[in-house]
Amino acid sequence: MSLIEMLTVLRRGSRVILLIASATAFLSFSYSFFKPASFKSEAVFLPPGEADIQHFKMPISLLNSDDVRGGEGVTVDSVYALFQRHLESHHARRQVFSDLKVHQRYQDEGNPDITVEDAYASFYDSFSLSMPELLPELRLVSPVVTITVTANDGAFARKVGEQLSQQAIVETTATLFSNIKTNVVSKREEIESEISALRAGALEARLYEISRLEDAEKVAILKIKDKIKIARLSASRAKENSITALTESALTARDLNLKDPLSAKLDKISQADKSSASIITNGDAKGGSAYSRGYVALEAELAILKARENDDPFIPSLVGLLAQLEALSYNRALDQLRERVNDDPYIPSLFAKQSKLTDLNAITYENESSRVVTVDRPHSLSTEPTGPSRMMMAIIGLLAGCFVGMFYVLVKHAAQDVQRPSASV
Repeated sequence: MSLIEMLTVLRRGSRVILLIASATAFLSFSYSFFKPASFKSEAVFLPPGEADIQHFKMPISLLNSDDVRGGEGVTVDSVYALFQRHLESHHARRQVFSDLKVHQRYQDEGNPDITVEDAYASFYDSFSLSMPELLPELRLVSPVVTITVTANDGAFARKVGEQLSQQAIVETTATLFSNIKTNVVSKREEIESEISALRAGALEARLYEISRLEDAEKVAILKIKDKIKIARLSASRAKENSITALTESALTARDLNLKDPLSAKLDKISQADKSSASIITNGDAKGGSAYSRGYVALEAELAILKARENDDPFIPSLVGLLAQLEALSYNRALDQLRERVNDDPYIPSLFAKQSKLTDLNAITYENESSRVVTVDRPHSLSTEPTGPSRMMMAIIGLLAGCFVGMFYVLVKHAAQDVQRPSASV
């Protein structure tokens, strides 16, 4: 069938087409009176200000370093983009769906057999979002976000919109603080591990120093004891030598019947003999002949030497050696190391790490001044229904009827063409 023939057929069946179109338009218009009225609640959001997100950057500004990564990349655009993702997420909408008991509401409105999933699908379709375009580097082309909620009750539409917006804000804030907290906890564990390692190292160094000082003390004590032993042996040998010498001198004096010192006998002779005897006494003094002292004195001294049990008072260096030995037994440095129970004051880098740990523990994850979005226009309460539009439904019915009518006319003409050849045959 050519186009001209088709137009001719449609012109001949125009009455049928108009009749069908009028009927569908009337039915659509009539249906609009039975369809529940719909209300819309709309809100407009803008990105947060730089001051609103400062608390999310607090870990870096607080430590004045790049140790904590949670605040890195937290910009106005990234926070706003995260809010948008939560605003359109199923999790936020399901939470609102559950909190407001939407399934029960649908059942009470005349749909007792509606399932939870069907109710949620209808609830999900009631939202309309106008989202700004995001460039790959998370820069916004248009900052405005508009959310529209449609419901058969204006107050309920506003409540749903407010609840969803608040839920998106809560989840966005929780996500940002969760990221920061995860990184802070990780860094805190790292610093605590470093502190434990420093303390273990300090303990090990202290024990090593104690061992080194003990070994040095033992070596010093052994050296001093050896010196004391040598000094006592030398004194003992000197005493034995003196006893031997005195014994021989005493025997010599007895052989010479020299009871008293020779100088005492010289006092009894004349002055002339003294001058001549001086040669003998001087010779004895120079020669060191001890027998000239007489055997009485020699034997008395010999008895004293033999009776002596302790030679220490006669060893000049012994006092100093014993003092050194006693000083080693009171090694204050070694005692301090042994008595120390806390090595923290002796770890140079520990204070800085403890200060950093204190700063990390001071970070809070709640702040009323933190905002992830700016509400430019809050959800409005619609008192006038926005739908259904009776005129729009009538026009849609009219157009649908036209198409149905044209289809009917064309199909009917084609069926008649098929029957005519059969009749002629």
